[in-house]
Amino acid sequence: MNNRKKWSRNLLNCGLSGSLLLSLGAAGAQTAPARSLAGEWTVVGPDEVVGGAAAGRAPSLTLDGRSALGGTAGCNRLSGRYAARGTVLLTSGLAVTRMACDPQTMQVESELLSRLNRVTRFALDGELLTLKGSQGDLLLRRTGPALNLGSPLTPAPQEESMTPPMTPINGSAPAPASPQAAAGSWQVRSLTVGGQPVPLRPGAAFDLSFTGPALELSGSLGCNRLRAAGQVQSAGVKGRTEQTEWLLTGVTSTRMACDPELTAAETRLTGLLRGALSAELSGDRLTLRSVNGELVLERAAGEAASVWAPSYQGTALRLKGQDVTLSQAATFRFEPQADGSLRLSGSAGCNRLFGTGQPEGNGWSFAALGGTLMACADMSAEESVTALLGDSFKLFREGETLALRSARGELQLTPTAAADPQPAEATRPSGRYTLAELRRGAEVLDLGTFNRPVTLTFGQDPQGQATLGGSDGCNTFGGSYEWVGGQLAFPQPLAGTMMFCPSLETMPSLPATLQASPETVLDGETLILRQGGVEWVFRRG
Repeated sequence: MNNRKKWSRNLLNCGLSGSLLLSLGAAGAQTAPARSLAGEWTVVGPDEVVGGAAAGRAPSLTLDGRSALGGTAGCNRLSGRYAARGTVLLTSGLAVTRMACDPQTMQVESELLSRLNRVTRFALDGELLTLKGSQGDLLLRRTGPALNLGSPLTPAPQEESMTPPMTPINGSAPAPASPQAAAGSWQVRSLTVGGQPVPLRPGAAFDLSFTGPALELSGSLGCNRLRAAGQVQSAGVKGRTEQTEWLLTGVTSTRMACDPELTAAETRLTGLLRGALSAELSGDRLTLRSVNGELVLERAAGEAASVWAPSYQGTALRLKGQDVTLSQAATFRFEPQADGSLRLSGSAGCNRLFGTGQPEGNGWSFAALGGTLMACADMSAEESVTALLGDSFKLFREGETLALRSARGELQLTPTAAADPQPAEATRPSGRYTLAELRRGAEVLDLGTFNRPVTLTFGQDPQGQATLGGSDGCNTFGGSYEWVGGQLAFPQPLAGTMMFCPSLETMPSLPATLQASPETVLDGETLILRQGGVEWVFRRG
């Protein structure tokens, strides 16, 4: 089972509400009293879970006999809730601390959490407890005395973090879905009613629209078209966040004859949609839950591309357990591609960074970032960012905030403040610009050091692609560029001649500055580029 499937399925259980868990009271004969599960248990099988555990760090669970669980996943402490009736056992709200351990231990932890998050039944045989689920079984042996049921479990300790330390193990903290964020077209990913998955056909999709507090959901599972109208209303305050619920009424449907499987799916969906629903948004995934089950939707590809901001800036970096202050801005741009991948480009004050991520679960998985190889006076910010993202990492979108996460830490990104909108042609440079002033820090550099004038020429090729050519005072260069949110971006490296001039050893490199996504200011006839403590001032003409 690959990681993509593991993490995407985690969404199905992480948010199970207490009302759903407690509704199991009538399920089946109570062959093993739930309170007999109370105590400490060590995971002893299967090998996929315990085979890679470090000596003395075998995963363990502690159940309080009521509804709380705790323990260790091999590296991190975990906590959550469970409900057991008869032979049924479900977990919810599983959360872990966020320490980084060696890769083998982290793999053991990932496998354990994946299985624990999909447990549906249990069997107790003396001192052996088997937890059964769709991701595989877990075998545990009692290693401590039964708990005194009057003593509550101690929750997992909270670690310092720039995000809440107890994080849902699907990697992206769900948030209540606002109407603005939930509006649009959605593809159906799964439907679960009464704890059982409902078979679906490819192409099932729904549209959501909002007018003030009024909402409308319409779409199809593949046969009849369903429509439901309702209201968004307050459901109180949880922590500091106001909770809302969607109250749907008047669910209607066309009456075409469908095959029995589709008819059954439509009937179950109609039942789920009647009444109050909670709506949680995590990245491009929207989960609608009621006491009967849940409907998981994923934003349609075209809709997903439209919700990216033109650029993002790093606001908080945590590396190897320590908060890091960035001496220079870390800015990134993200471009969805037709094949579902996501192209990243950006800079942390010196070199241009780039990479391509592939969809995985509710985010994107990236291999190591690539980058240019320019040396700058201050590279501390870049060194911190590349230490975080130097190997593999993942990107998660949580509303308007992005999180780049690896085993070494996390970088949070927020949309860069947009400039006042102006007509596109008024904000795009055109024609020829000549360097008038060059500064490195407080020092004004002598332009006579260059062999020839330093220039930039903006134009278009016959296909309408924006082009940029010029001279760096020694060599000529050129390529295509993009004008995104008033900033220069280069999807491909610039090409150029390779002559040697003395200025190459003493003066800043203009092509390297351009490739590093510099801060760009266009003020009338003046174009200013700032990057790595160097400021280039060009005049048009």
